Amino acid sequence: MALFRLGVSWKAGLLFCFAATAAEQPSSLRLVTLEYPPYVEIKDDKPDGLSIWLVEALMQRLQQEHRIEVLPWKRALWQLETGAADAVFPVLKTPGRETKMVFMAEPLTNENVMLFSRCDEAIAFDSELKFLRNKRVCVQQGFSIGLRADELFQTGWMERVNANHQSDCLRMLHMGVARFYLVDRYAGAYVIQQSQYKHVVRPFGEPLEMTPVYLAWNKDSVDEHLITAANDAFEQMLESGEHQRLLQRFQDEVVSR
Repeated sequence: MALFRLGVSWKAGLLFCFAATAAEQPSSLRLVTLEYPPYVEIKDDKPDGLSIWLVEALMQRLQQEHRIEVLPWKRALWQLETGAADAVFPVLKTPGRETKMVFMAEPLTNENVMLFSRCDEAIAFDSELKFLRNKRVCVQQGFSIGLRADELFQTGWMERVNANHQSDCLRMLHMGVARFYLVDRYAGAYVIQQSQYKHVVRPFGEPLEMTPVYLAWNKDSVDEHLITAANDAFEQMLESGEHQRLLQRFQDEVVSR
């Protein structure tokens, strides 16, 4: 217990030192994200959702001025890579992205990627995913859903059908353009519930994989001291229970409703 207290005190001291040198950091960080309900959505003209809550809590601990902008996903990634933005979230860590971004030490959350199908889908689910052979699977344009799913697309085991918006995948399922829709289970369920297809589309089988999603920093515009302080602040969120309380709020206000 004494060691734990010492560790917390050391981290608190590091955050104090960071605050004392805040003048060296950008006066205001520009954070970009995408509309991805229920993790990121616009309510009353403001970004809202679990990912927003977590990032806002982190910025508050850092006492860091910032603004969050919701953009099309490909534009958000491009702005981070070109230095127009300081950070992007929630983003999947991939080998290619690690050459362009600095990822937080811990993920914001873990998403469960799963398939959705028409209610009259007759194929049986199998954990080896043999049933996906040569099937057309809808995914939002520019999304990396998970390493396992990416590999299945890259090897040609299943065919990727890109959509501009999550709701477009539901329309493609309904029209028979795609056989399945691949997305995080809560995001998929949320989009279905808000659509005209809630009696036509259903979850299919079990989650394919769990994918951690992160906040990632621009390598050039953000000082390494800020990145270190952010990692320590997020660890404090985990240790203090603040992270879990926000997850529980998400369960109570969004998932269970």
